[in-house]
Amino acid sequence: MKFDSIIIGGGLSGMMAGITLARNGQKCLMVSAGQSALHFFNGSLEIMRSEGNPTGAIAALPTNHPYSKIGYERLNAYIQEAQSLFAEMGITFAGNNLTNHYRVTPVGLLKPAWLTLEEYVRGSEVGLIEHWSKVALVNIKGYLDFNTTFIASNLDRQGIQAVEVEVSTPELHNLRTNPSEMRSTNIAKTLVGDALKAFAEQVNASCPADAEVYLLPAVFGINSDEEVKALKAALNKPAYFIATMPPSVPGIRLQTALRRKFQALGGTFMLGDSVVSGRFENGRLLSVRTENHGDMDFEADNFVLATGNFMTHGLTSDRHGVYEAALGLDVDYLADRKEWTKSNIFQDQPYMTFGVATDENLRAKKDGKVIENVYATGSVLSGFNGIKEGSATGISVVTGLYAAHQITK
Repeated sequence: MKFDSIIIGGGLSGMMAGITLARNGQKCLMVSAGQSALHFFNGSLEIMRSEGNPTGAIAALPTNHPYSKIGYERLNAYIQEAQSLFAEMGITFAGNNLTNHYRVTPVGLLKPAWLTLEEYVRGSEVGLIEHWSKVALVNIKGYLDFNTTFIASNLDRQGIQAVEVEVSTPELHNLRTNPSEMRSTNIAKTLVGDALKAFAEQVNASCPADAEVYLLPAVFGINSDEEVKALKAALNKPAYFIATMPPSVPGIRLQTALRRKFQALGGTFMLGDSVVSGRFENGRLLSVRTENHGDMDFEADNFVLATGNFMTHGLTSDRHGVYEAALGLDVDYLADRKEWTKSNIFQDQPYMTFGVATDENLRAKKDGKVIENVYATGSVLSGFNGIKEGSATGISVVTGLYAAHQITK
């Protein structure tokens, strides 16, 4: 079976590449093993964790960093392109590439971000979310992945009084009879239609009258933001949302929107399958085979590897080394196993920078040689620490776009 391009991995980076390629008229196949890292999405995209212009620190990065390989001008162009693409899909983010704002973590701390879903609470500077003096911090009775005590404490440090409120409805009570069912995704599927209206009535009745705003867990609208809009309209005070512990309902919503866009453009999406081998010849990848399709060859002119890192099994390891799981590509890592980690878990962990080796154009290497038609993108890449830098989602977005434009230029 022949395609113009095959994207291996269906997360944020793979989707950005696939959508861009399909928009440029390419016949595309995307092979996705299952749930992507978007199921851990915190509601924000980050370029770099820095004050002021988030791209301002790019010049000081080492030459092997993905941002350095892309370059400052192209990086900013892709950031703008991504914002337009999200808006086109009806995904409403707040923020811009000129300055970071601050998102609220699931425990109420503030972290820099480039874009944050518009329904989320956010701040313009450290220590300031909004000029609120009193808020109602609403949780669902029995929902343990939203710790209002931690959030209230950190809001208090910013001079905001947070009154904790628990709300329930008969529909939610049925979920609560089994603790394993009281998860964000099940709550989102339950609170729709009349059940959502009943929930809003309970919130209005339970919150103090002098609260200026309601803050709720981001567990509404798993397939679209219609439930978010309906809830906000039914509440008698302005309402904003705070990220919860995974699974992320907005992340699943974003994943769904990206997949729908890719398929609407004619892309073929193969879910629940994994690339297990490739056929290489004269410095090019000619075809791949997958776990579910046996000896069927999927051929393409170009390939994008967007399988992620250790968390999503794009990278694997044993006591002898670190390996790229799909195609056996070269991986940059430290030869001495003892150097992979630091004993203090709060230190920067060296293994976080391990990833697929690439040339200056993000073309992957195998046996020390560049594979001309294989581009690595996102967290499978080497040379950066997404947690330390606050760059993981930004790198996923811009490298996915970069690879697509390299293929279509």
